[in-house]
Amino acid sequence: MAKKTDDDIDADAPAETLTEGAIVKAHFKAKGKDGKTGKSRKPREARVQSMNDDLVTVQFLSNGVRHNIPRTWIVDQDGPRIQKQTPTQTLDLTPPNPTRVARGELVISLLQAEAEVIGVVFNMHSRIVKMGMQILKDSENGSFQQASAMRNQLRMTWEQEHDVISQHSESLEET
Repeated sequence: MAKKTDDDIDADAPAETLTEGAIVKAHFKAKGKDGKTGKSRKPREARVQSMNDDLVTVQFLSNGVRHNIPRTWIVDQDGPRIQKQTPTQTLDLTPPNPTRVARGELVISLLQAEAEVIGVVFNMHSRIVKMGMQILKDSENGSFQQASAMRNQLRMTWEQEHDVISQHSESLEET
């Protein structure tokens, strides 16, 4: 008995054998030596995204690329048709481990503190940048006295903000 090829697969197979979300082995569109697009030599794992009478949209698991391919290009490892669909995840209703909950809460607290520090540093540096831009603008306009006054103000602001960051860092180390 002759072995069936991929081209011998019945394209009119029942719809229940191929469902959206199913993991299948499918050929992909590949360029041949002649430069024409055709069917790949070997099938790869893909997830069925959608389908109509003749075409199936699949997304290949190895690279995430989507292709619209003929239904006949879908095969499993032994020849025709599909692999089993991955089981859906069930909802776990067991109570959470208290240690894991405590660790999760700690991580959330640390991330919130880090976000606050980043916000403070961003705001401080934004003020410094604005002052620097004003100094440049005053220098370009020939307002050297005003630029010099802004430089002095910038220096004082820089020192004040450096002190605030140092104090904030020390308070975080204590907690």
